[in-house]
Order: sequence, then C-alpha cells, then structure tokens
Amino acid sequence: MQPQAQDAQAAEHAPPPADAGELSGLRLLLDQLDALLRDPTLALALKAFTARLTDGVRRLAAATVAAVRRLRFPRKALLALLALALPLALLALLNSGDDRSTPAAAPRSAAVAGGASLPGVEMPALRRAQVRPKPVRVALVLDRTYAPAKLRRELRSLGTWLAQHHAAGTRVTLIDARSARASASLRPSQLASARASRATPSTTSAIRSALGRPQGRRLLVSVGSAAPTVGGARTLSITPRRGAAIGVPARTGRRSRAAIDDRRPNALAATVARAIMAASGQRERR
Repeated sequence: MQPQAQDAQAAEHAPPPADAGELSGLRLLLDQLDALLRDPTLALALKAFTARLTDGVRRLAAATVAAVRRLRFPRKALLALLALALPLALLALLNSGDDRSTPAAAPRSAAVAGGASLPGVEMPALRRAQVRPKPVRVALVLDRTYAPAKLRRELRSLGTWLAQHHAAGTRVTLIDARSARASASLRPSQLASARASRATPSTTSAIRSALGRPQGRRLLVSVGSAAPTVGGARTLSITPRRGAAIGVPARTGRRSRAAIDDRRPNALAATVARAIMAASGQRERR
C-alpha cells in the first residue's frame, strides 16, 4: 500500500479534534471554585468569622491573664487550663451563628409575650416528713378555665405530689361547675385520666357527696367561679389572672383565696397542694 493511502486511512480513523472552546471537567471545576471564592457573600462570612475568632482569642487571653494575676496559678496549672480552654473557645465560636440568626429570635420573644414559655411553678416541699399525715377529702370544682390537655397535666402533677407526700387515704373528686357533673372519688394515681361524667342534681349535692362526713378533714377548692360553701369544710377560691404571682393562699379563718397565672405550668397543682397541706397540718420548707 502506498504511503499516501496509509495516511488517508489513518486520518479517516483518527478521533475528531476537540473543540477549542469546550472546557474539560477539571477546567470547569476550577472555574466554579474561582467564582465561589470571588463571591462577596462568602468573603464577608469568612471575614466575619476571622474577626470573631480573633476577638474571642483576645478576650480569652485577657481573662486568663487577669485570673492568673488574681489567683496566682502555678505555671503547669496555667498551661493545662489554656490547653483545655482554647478548644472549648474554638468550638463555641464555630457553633455561634452570624448576624442572620438575629431575626430567628423574634418568635421566641413572641412566645414569651404570649405566655407559651413562661417558667413553671415549683411544687411545695415539706419542712419535715410526717409519718402519718391525716387524709383529706377534696372537692375540686372547675369552671373550664383550663383546656382539657392542660388540665390533665395539672392533675398529673398534683397526683404525683400526693402519692409522694401525702396520706394514702386522700381522695379528690372533680366537679364541673356548669353541668354539675362529678367524677368518682379518685386516688392520686387516677387524677390524670379523671373525667367528670357522673350526673348529679346540683353542684351543692355533688360537693356534699364528695366531702363525705363532717368528722374528717375536708377541703373545697373552686377555680374561677364561686362554689357553694359547705359547713365545717375548709375552702379555697382560686382566681385565674394573667401576671398573678404564685404564693401561699391568703387565709381568712378557714377560708383562703389565691390568684394564679393559668399559663404557668403547675400553678393550679401547686396551689391545691398547699391548700391540702394546710388542711392536714403539714408545713412547707422555705
């Protein structure tokens, strides 16, 4: 075969020449990386992070020097503290957000203003344990101030406290002030799932049935609306009021009054628990 024919056949089977304007995969990646590094948003973020890191290290060094001057640590202890503090400071700076996280704090403030994240109320602690506290019959008259889910949480807290700090014979009866329906006489463990489903002729008859005989220790608690009083029983009138401070119910003889903020968890449970303590002679540890 002639040389010219061989050259023509090789040219025919050779791959087509690459387009001069086409970029390879590596070249395209490098161009994208270069564009990313030139992005002003990334540059500003890196600059802000560097400034925060420098400022944090400077403050940490100044605080360490001041602490050393006051406490006069040995050199070995100082080096150990620095070795421990520097990684913690770097982790704190890495976890801290930039200025874009500021708007996200607005819903939290709104939640506090709306009462969704108010701090809870502590349940009372006994000053001294009583070996045999006197059982109390409690009639809890509710006016539907609390939503069912919130009321269940309050009753669960009250039941837990009674099971831990009170007599085994203490019983609580729930009474709906509007419908005059009542629950059975409940043990502490039954409060969270209680329902006022038993029909009664009137709220007064439901209270009398719940409190039982006059010889025992009896407590009538009304939430919101006033409940009929029963002779010989202690009474506590609870008024739900926004912004009310939680405290020991103010007593007037055998009658007490209290204002609670119903948005605070355990406000109802802690107030009723303190009234039960007063009825049984228990004292709270301050």
